Amino acid sequence: MRLSRIAMFALAGPIFLALQVAGGNAEQRNRIIHAGDYDIFQVGRAQGWGACERACNGDPRCKAWTFIRSNRQCRLKYMAGRSVRNNCCVSGVKRRAAGGDGRRQFCSDYATEAVRAQEQNLRNRCGFRGARWNADYSPHYQFCMRVDRSEPNEETRQRARMINNCVSHAGNSRKKRCNHYARIAVEQAKTNARAGCGFKGSRWTTNRRRHVVHCRNTSWGTARDDTNSREQRLRSCLALQ
Repeated sequence: MRLSRIAMFALAGPIFLALQVAGGNAEQRNRIIHAGDYDIFQVGRAQGWGACERACNGDPRCKAWTFIRSNRQCRLKYMAGRSVRNNCCVSGVKRRAAGGDGRRQFCSDYATEAVRAQEQNLRNRCGFRGARWNADYSPHYQFCMRVDRSEPNEETRQRARMINNCVSHAGNSRKKRCNHYARIAVEQAKTNARAGCGFKGSRWTTNRRRHVVHCRNTSWGTARDDTNSREQRLRSCLALQ
């Protein structure tokens, strides 16, 4: 689904929602809820934000909604994302009611979790591909609705296992790389001091911990460039001696 630019509000100070209790909606005046859109439609001129609320209440997939006053647009959401103060909108978080359509609720929860797993896949650069790794809510929901419950449950377990393995491996790999980076950086700093090259600044510290922290807080490409830059400057200094 291609969303209009009005979805891209640059707002500060997100407040996370925690309003999942039984029955109805929790209306929020002058707030917008980010992310999670699965349906977008215009509300008639004779109607207000209540039409958006009713649409969410009538759809088991819906967890939250936002009504944009300027163009009378309703956005139904499969998850309650960040809520931010803005006079543009009225929003609400659906409170889970007892009972209801168990199958559709089960598939809504399954699809939401599947999208979250794909976000983790992309965020951690795991590289998993295929129908299982789709950032679109609808295909996951439709798959769940047409198969036995055991299949979505197994898909959820498989995604969780793959993500856990990826994150664990990535963490160990980055730890090893940053330890190696820090060891080389300290040796370069010691060479700088012994040779009297006079290079100063945080990149020339002999404090190994600082180099480890720097490596963890930057991309591996930047850390590698730092190592090469230090080496080049040292070579220039030593060539003059």
